[in-house]
Amino acid sequence: MFSELDPCSEANGGCEQLCYRSSGASFRCDCLPGYVLNEDLKTCREYDPCAHKNGGCDHICHPHEGISVCSCREHYVLETDGTSCKKVDPCAQNNGGCDHICRSSEGVAVCECNPRYALGVDGKSCEKVDPCSIDNGGCSQVCRSEEDSISCECRKGYTLQKDGSSCEKIDPCSRKNGGCAHICKVVKEKASCECHEGYALKSDGKTCKKVDPCSRNNGGCEQICLSSEVSVICACREGYILRKDKTTCERIDPCSIDNGGCEHVCTWINDFAQCSCNPGYALSEDRKSCRGFISDPPKEGNRFHTWVIL
Repeated sequence: MFSELDPCSEANGGCEQLCYRSSGASFRCDCLPGYVLNEDLKTCREYDPCAHKNGGCDHICHPHEGISVCSCREHYVLETDGTSCKKVDPCAQNNGGCDHICRSSEGVAVCECNPRYALGVDGKSCEKVDPCSIDNGGCSQVCRSEEDSISCECRKGYTLQKDGSSCEKIDPCSRKNGGCAHICKVVKEKASCECHEGYALKSDGKTCKKVDPCSRNNGGCEQICLSSEVSVICACREGYILRKDKTTCERIDPCSIDNGGCEHVCTWINDFAQCSCNPGYALSEDRKSCRGFISDPPKEGNRFHTWVIL
């Protein structure tokens, strides 16, 4: 009686790694630990335990002999379950090495200092500083420090506000009108004095004196300026009349008033009234009145009349 041939005895049954006889001439192939059978059911490939759901690891999965080994990224530590990771607080141990304040930033300890202290070059130690050296102590102009306290002051021409730190420009006209008798104006941050109309500034630059309004440009009058308490009145010389503008003058027609004193005809010549008489009259010696003539009939052989002055 002959025994059946083991199918795995020849060429390992065609299996790459392990061959198992089932019954009779049947067999199956298998793989060593850390390997899995390929679809051809004969060859084997290395098994990657991290290929499925990252091997169950939170962060990093390392395959090792067919099993997954988990590890964590920087600033994290592996929990006791061997798969999950928790963030490390860098300030938890020794205050992160900081003298004063430790803050965690992306897993790194960042050191800060209490007020009036500055961080040293090592980034951890704190050194006391002059409170005025940091942002001028919060003062807008002058900072004074004494031990641990500061006081703010202002430069000349400024006054400290209620907040104790800010300064405001002093209006030079706000105190006693800047020393001005009449009007105070701020010019280039200084008080500049002016006077009301009808007054002029004295040499001291502050007090005012009353001035004759006619002394400046004749008060605006063309001929005669007469001053009152608050204004000027313009007038004209004889023979002139004030125009409607109340400042300029125009010549009066001497013939327009009482016919220039002439009995008959008045003519305006060279700014003067010149009298003449109607036909049949002659001007009298007063150069204004007129007297008539009597005409005799012309003598025989004479074409002219003889006139007799009455």
